[in-house]
Formats: sequence, structure tokens, C-alpha cells
Amino acid sequence: MQFFTQRRLKHTLLLIAAVVACVAWVRWLDASMARTSHATGYAMYALIVLLAAYHLRKKLTGSKWWSSSAWLQLHLYAALLSPVLLVLHTGMRWPTGSLETTLAALFAATFASGSFGL
Repeated sequence: MQFFTQRRLKHTLLLIAAVVACVAWVRWLDASMARTSHATGYAMYALIVLLAAYHLRKKLTGSKWWSSSAWLQLHLYAALLSPVLLVLHTGMRWPTGSLETTLAALFAATFASGSFGL
């Protein structure tokens, strides 16, 4: 049981460090007058691809890429990082366009169902 607690603490600290790094990265982009919406959008896309890769890993049972439990841990903590990236991407505003609203609602529903399933 002690290993589980240590692993949970280590991963939580890594998640907090990733959140702080994302916020610092977006502030740095803002200061350099770069388009933060593009950068955070691409980062969000990469994160969603990583999250979807867990499904592929489950299908490849004889794979040598990490264990399934390690992929699950990566999936869970990456999923907890995704709302932070969404907030940084949208700037705490709910989208107004129909496509943007649909994407945000689908993301919210997917995150809620994953949280409920956890």
C-alpha cells in the first residue's frame, strides 16, 4: 500500500509541475507576443492524440511499450492536465460559434464521463 501512496504523490507532484509549466509557457508566449491560441491548440491536439493512444495500446496486448498499468497512469494524469490546457486555450471564455461550442461541449462531456468512470 505504501508503494501506491508514493506513486500517487509522485504523479500528483508531476501533474502540478506540468500545470505550472503550462501556465509559465503561456505567459512567456504572451510576453513574446506570439499567438498563444495556436500554440495551446496544438498542445491540446497532441495531448488528445496521447490520450487516444491508450486505446491502441490496449489493443496491442503483446506490445513491449510499457505496461498497460503505466499507460493507464499516463492516460489519467494527462487527462487531468487537459482542462488546464483548455482553459489556457480559451482564456476562460465559453466559445460563441457553433463549431467551437460543439467542440467544447464534446470535450466537457468526454471529461465528465471519464471522471465519472474513474
